[in-house]
Amino acid sequence: MSILHLHLLLNHVPVVGALFALLLFAAALVLRETVSTKFALGFTAAIAAVAVVVYFTGGPAEEAVERLAGVTERSIERHEEAAELTTIAMSILGGLSLVALFVFRARKAPSWVAMVGLIGTVIVSALMGWTANLGGQIRHTEIQGASIQQRAADHDSED
Repeated sequence: MSILHLHLLLNHVPVVGALFALLLFAAALVLRETVSTKFALGFTAAIAAVAVVVYFTGGPAEEAVERLAGVTERSIERHEEAAELTTIAMSILGGLSLVALFVFRARKAPSWVAMVGLIGTVIVSALMGWTANLGGQIRHTEIQGASIQQRAADHDSED
């Protein structure tokens, strides 16, 4: 298995994981259980670690696809810039999750911890979706075509 394969294999984990973390934090708020909140925090920290691995395998993946037909430098750069921002945001959320786990390791986590986790996860999930869409546009022509058609429709409506 190459680094490219590792990137392609793991890149879905933070995207789906962030959505699952969102559900975990929502459940923690509803259930009002410290165990649920701590599980959501731990899960978020783990997803952040995977997101960092995905980010750092992106460079070798870029080298593998940048010369392929239909791949543009612009699409790669847009994905790379979005990935950097998303990885920073996910790392901050994961780091804060670890801090919260440490601070509340021997006591009940207040409900605001789950609320902050939920809000942070909503933001990170949106960033993950944006980054994943840009990554998909690198090689998936069906996504590129929809984007091109939409831009053309937007351009026509401006006239």
